[in-house]
Amino acid sequence: MVSAHLRYSDKPFMGSVTSVERAEDSIEMARIVFGREFVDQNCVILANINANSPPRFRRPALSRSRLPETMVGCALTQLARPGAPTVFGNFLSSTDLRTGSPTFGTPESALGSLVVGQLARRLGLPLRCSGAFTSSKVADGKAMTESAVAMQATVQCGANFILHSAGWLERGLTKVFEKLILDADFCSALHVYMAGLSVNPNQLALGAFREVAPGKHFFAEGTPSLTTEQRSGNRKSLTTPALS
Repeated sequence: MVSAHLRYSDKPFMGSVTSVERAEDSIEMARIVFGREFVDQNCVILANINANSPPRFRRPALSRSRLPETMVGCALTQLARPGAPTVFGNFLSSTDLRTGSPTFGTPESALGSLVVGQLARRLGLPLRCSGAFTSSKVADGKAMTESAVAMQATVQCGANFILHSAGWLERGLTKVFEKLILDADFCSALHVYMAGLSVNPNQLALGAFREVAPGKHFFAEGTPSLTTEQRSGNRKSLTTPALS
């Protein structure tokens, strides 16, 4: 996995941190590619560390380093290296009380994301939040409904870094290309949504109002920005960064 990241991507990537040795190997591989000094001064690799509840870090987690747990984790990274970039990590799921299995894309977890967004802003930390989660086993309507609920809450809570934004199925046990394409399209729609309204003469088609007399239609040559074709084109132009 780490080798593929280094070979085929030019973005910061997640290293393997399931053991101390793997974490050290990941950092050493990054140093081989980028240079020791560059890795020391720039973000080229990151790790995702989870705490067990009640507030407790397993020994391997500490050696590679929910609110109190996250705050302790952030403090520990600063003890190891003052000033090290740290992200407030959040992974919310509800639980099926009949089976004990985690459920994803529920309104309860979406509300939790909004609350965590406020906590992260209070601490002044960047936030990593949930992505397009679903418990569905196939890329169906249920999958997209749950993923849309989770992803909408993620962008609205102010997440700076989103994991699992495309392809997630069956509580994260698998990823499929069909779901990846569906989620990528939704991500591109969210790019437009989060950009907000742009109020300017072209967006309001003021030229068309001046050209067309009252009582006539406004599908004039001066209003290309209002056509469905261009709106679709704008979304397509955002598909690539969404996939990236």
